[in-house]
Amino acid sequence: MENIERITSNIVKKYNTDSPFELCDYLGINVIYQELPDCVRGFFIKILKSFVVVINNTVDEDEAKVVCAHELGHIILHSETNSISLNSRTHLCTSKYEREADLFAVNLLLQDETLSTYEGLSIVEISRITHIPLKLITLKYFPE
Repeated sequence: MENIERITSNIVKKYNTDSPFELCDYLGINVIYQELPDCVRGFFIKILKSFVVVINNTVDEDEAKVVCAHELGHIILHSETNSISLNSRTHLCTSKYEREADLFAVNLLLQDETLSTYEGLSIVEISRITHIPLKLITLKYFPE
């Protein structure tokens, strides 16, 4: 987890933004909105040497930001990993990769410097204010 915190901190400092959309732009990652099944909020694909983040066009702006941050986490942490292939051809636990992408997303969207802004508030209140799912905030501050 400390490694993911360091990675997100370095990215934010390097590009002077914690916006996953701006980071995708800086990194040459296209973001598109597409009609997807309700159970799919987003995914990323690699086409030749370029990455594309695909976000379900039914999600609201706040959720799209979280989805984009999560998929950016996969690209940065697991770009050589194809979870569909892992699920169907190996016995590896892909939930590890999902957890790491969630940690990347929450560490990107809720930098420790930003957290001091919410001092004295519960994680439920922070979730409501920031629109970051409680599950992600809990993962950051109360890891299993």
